[in-house]
Amino acid sequence: MSRRYYTEPPTQGNIPDFLKKAYLADHMHNLIQWAKLEYTAGMNYLNAHASMRTIMYFQQEVSAMRVLAESEAFRELLELLNEQNYNKLSHRERAFIRRAFELFRALS
Repeated sequence: MSRRYYTEPPTQGNIPDFLKKAYLADHMHNLIQWAKLEYTAGMNYLNAHASMRTIMYFQQEVSAMRVLAESEAFRELLELLNEQNYNKLSHRERAFIRRAFELFRALS
């Protein structure tokens, strides 16, 4: 991993791609929950250790969607994503994934 995380991102382990695709919807759900938890942990750390100016900057520029978009696990997820897996998600999870993908494209 190229960056330090406050909480480790969920992984699917060392299993074949066809099995990863079968359980990708569950993995996407876990990644969304992880991104929200990671964002909250990061903001809590900043609240305890950073200046108010830094906290305000991060509140304006960083979100849980951006945390997901910049993670390595999201890049792997995009390679395996297909319509069948995407349709298994709830409406809110789909919107979260779409917006994270838009951020991923904008940041790339």
